[in-house]
Amino acid sequence: MDIQIDRTRKGIIKAVAATVTASVAGYVMSGLLPLSIIWIILLLFLSIPSWTVREENRYLPDLITGLFLSIFVLYFSQFINMAGHEIFKDYSSLFSYMNRRAGGYLIDPRFPTEMLLIVSVYAFLRACRLPRRISSAVTPLLFFIPALADYYVYTFRGSELIFPDLYGASTAFTVAEGYHFPVLIPLGGMICPYILFLIFTFSVRDSAPHVKADAKSILTRAGAFISLFAMFLISFLNYRSFRYPYSYYDQPSQGNGFTLNFLMSMTGFNIQKPEGYDSKRYYQLVSDSYEYSFDPKDSPDIVVIMNESFSDLSVYEGISSSLSEDPIPYFHSLSSADNAVTGFAYSSVFGGRTPNSEYEFLTGITTYALPDGLIPFSYSINSDTFSVASYLRNNGYETYGIHPFMASNWKRDKVYPLLGFKNSIFMKSKFIIQTTKKRITATIEVIGLSNNVKPAIIKIRKYSKIKSLVLTVIFIYLSIRTLLIIYEIK
Repeated sequence: MDIQIDRTRKGIIKAVAATVTASVAGYVMSGLLPLSIIWIILLLFLSIPSWTVREENRYLPDLITGLFLSIFVLYFSQFINMAGHEIFKDYSSLFSYMNRRAGGYLIDPRFPTEMLLIVSVYAFLRACRLPRRISSAVTPLLFFIPALADYYVYTFRGSELIFPDLYGASTAFTVAEGYHFPVLIPLGGMICPYILFLIFTFSVRDSAPHVKADAKSILTRAGAFISLFAMFLISFLNYRSFRYPYSYYDQPSQGNGFTLNFLMSMTGFNIQKPEGYDSKRYYQLVSDSYEYSFDPKDSPDIVVIMNESFSDLSVYEGISSSLSEDPIPYFHSLSSADNAVTGFAYSSVFGGRTPNSEYEFLTGITTYALPDGLIPFSYSINSDTFSVASYLRNNGYETYGIHPFMASNWKRDKVYPLLGFKNSIFMKSKFIIQTTKKRITATIEVIGLSNNVKPAIIKIRKYSKIKSLVLTVIFIYLSIRTLLIIYEIK
């Protein structure tokens, strides 16, 4: 392999662009993990010169490329997953952090498993007759884009992305516009290293002219892909035998790495039929429960309020002692009334997946036995389901399910009727409600809580969008300019 420094104007511009890109990446990454600067120095060294491959064995460059790709993708996809997390403060090296759960092994078994997957993807692209440069450029994207999505999901809700979350993607998009999207860490911790990798990739050329792949070459590449993917499957199934997927906080990246954890949450997603389960017996029990009837005219109105954003922090001793006055006096007056029954309940959700609390309360079925992260509203409620609402409706109650946001979120517009709500009311709905006891009729309009804070959100969002737009335009211009320079050099 020959190395040559291009001292022409184009070569100098390429070197300057690579240096600026490396400076941004080094500034961001070294502030989080000091030893990560070694990666940036290496990428900068590789991206400045031009490389000419003179290897007669045409498969050896693919082998070296695949190995380097796997290490590069593994490192930076893990970096963006854990960037800014508190657990990083005790580590100066990402490798020492990633290897801390190796147990009795020299290196954590997740390393070879994930590396086999990355190399398999590269081998598949090569088997599809894509050039080495294009295959090298595309492979990281297939891992970096999901890793970046995981970074933002954790930033917004405090728990990482797993496969069941895809069923709530539409809900996530409806609320995402109210959030601020950090730019600096993704820019310096993943995008800039990827640009340096691209510059290096397109600075490498073969000395021999390109020859159209023959049947033997295609079969060899296909065989390599099949072999590598088979090795990955064996390694992955073995890995699953002693590791399990995580779903809360940053445990997915801590325990398995985002990529493997996501795949594990996908393969363990199906609900297993319990031993001794009989659907006929279930429906018989439901039918029997409906036999306990009563006259709603002689029964109280029932109003259930589930407020996911409310919290009485005064129950904590360290907080209550520092309060000069009661922040929620009316609420406490209700709970201290003589006819009030109060207590505490454990919530099954944290950082999203809010309909699971609704599901558990309405049906009495715990989500504990379900696959981690599964949302019954989005996945498993496809027919009439017994609930408190269906029971009361069957006994003459007028049932209303009200949610002050979009009807389509978590498929509530389809799920509420299946749970027994005769009337489903959502954001911007107008409806007439009549109590069963006092016969009071009122017209109510649900405007949605977001409308109350919309001006403030718009003001903040406008500034953040302008800043993000400017950075994005600059980034796109530098990227296109760099690639054009590289192509012109060739």
